[in-house]
Amino acid sequence: MDSIEFSVARIHKLWGREATPEFLAEIAFLYDHIVKTGTQEPIIDMGMKLLIPFEQIGEMVAYAMEDGYIAAPKQGTWGGTITQKSLRILGQVEAKKRRKRIDTLVCPACGEKTLKMIVYGMPSDDFDFQKYFVGGCMPSEEDIGCKNCEWVGVRITLEQG
Repeated sequence: MDSIEFSVARIHKLWGREATPEFLAEIAFLYDHIVKTGTQEPIIDMGMKLLIPFEQIGEMVAYAMEDGYIAAPKQGTWGGTITQKSLRILGQVEAKKRRKRIDTLVCPACGEKTLKMIVYGMPSDDFDFQKYFVGGCMPSEEDIGCKNCEWVGVRITLEQG
């Protein structure tokens, strides 16, 4: 059973009940798939695929759009697209790993928690020297610096270690 057949089966199983987030996400998934096939009548094609009256399909798609499960169609397209909200519910989005707060990272040179983001270029008059580390005029790979010992480095290397 492929993902479309699975989605159709789940929609049939959930049809007629309360419009749960899982149901609306499945509607969004199937709608998105049908739109991507290049159809100019996604509601009709979806109704034919599900064997459900077009009017009911249209109402469900409109409801899913109102609740943010389907993005509204952009100008020049024949239908909307599935949203991150739907993909999260369906478990199709990898959770993004949050970055550590910069004030929790320890400087590898002095061992202090005094790392700040490097800002390149000429600072303005209201520049906050306590919040940032000035990196000079020419941008480079280094994106963090230590206020204590003036060590500079790349943040991602500290977060991986």
